[in-house]
Amino acid sequence: MSKKPGNTYLEPQAYTVAGFCESHGISKSALYLMWKDGTGPAYFLVGQRRMVSKESAARWREAREAAAIAAE
Repeated sequence: MSKKPGNTYLEPQAYTVAGFCESHGISKSALYLMWKDGTGPAYFLVGQRRMVSKESAARWREAREAAAIAAE
């Protein structure tokens, strides 16, 4: 996102489904499967849109790392 003169760039506080998938390198179908099996990140609804907060995304990454370590 470009910064225009006089405007302050604000870091997004939540991801859309597409944004979360893009930033984490996973497909939408993989994310929906994770939600179905209970391993996806927590989300909240804005209207009918699922959003993932940046804090929830961080907790999800930590949990996935811990699961990977435990599986070794």
